[in-house]
Amino acid sequence: MRSKTVPEEQRKEMQREFAASAWLQTIELTKRTFKQYWRDPSYIYGKLFVSVIVGIFNGFTFWQLRYSTQDMQDRMFTSFLILTIPPTIVNAVVPKFFTNMALWQAREYPSRIYGWFAFTTAQVVAEIPSAIVGAVLYWVLWYWPTGLPAQSSVSGYVFLMTLLFFLFQASWGQWICAFAPSFTVISNVLPFFFVMFSLFNGVVRPYSMLPVFWRRSLRQLHLLNMILIC
Repeated sequence: MRSKTVPEEQRKEMQREFAASAWLQTIELTKRTFKQYWRDPSYIYGKLFVSVIVGIFNGFTFWQLRYSTQDMQDRMFTSFLILTIPPTIVNAVVPKFFTNMALWQAREYPSRIYGWFAFTTAQVVAEIPSAIVGAVLYWVLWYWPTGLPAQSSVSGYVFLMTLLFFLFQASWGQWICAFAPSFTVISNVLPFFFVMFSLFNGVVRPYSMLPVFWRRSLRQLHLLNMILIC
């Protein structure tokens, strides 16, 4: 009898899992995550420091490349050296994400303060500004000293790929951390991912020189990606 006296909107409000909507949860949690990063500047400075140091090392090691046979090989290798950045960035992202995830799982999700959608969105969005700044610093310190093509169509495309790569490596570390149940599992799977990441990029080992098993696996993976995209 008492339930009939309660308005319909109020009953729906009482039945909701969280007090706030997913949109409000995401906004407030994103603000809190940005404040957390602001109060821990060593985390941001460390990632930017890696971009600056690797950019300077890479750019000035291959200073003003020309078009000889050796220079063409160096052009390929200088592009490859961006792959030295992800291990450092991922090793910085994983502890930060794992700590926040453990706090969410132990205290804030059981208390129904916010859900998984707000948590993951806030973690991903908070990494974007530092990834953009790091990509700009690395690209400027690497691209122009090496004397790579200055045409806007070429340099702009390289900058876009560099930016997407920096966005990828932060989210990649979060993805690895999200599926691992403990730090022990993360420590065991990270070397595997880093080795695969370096070997199957076409510079260390061209596609034509890969064993048949890996070539078939890559073709199947490419076909699966095309199906998912379509």
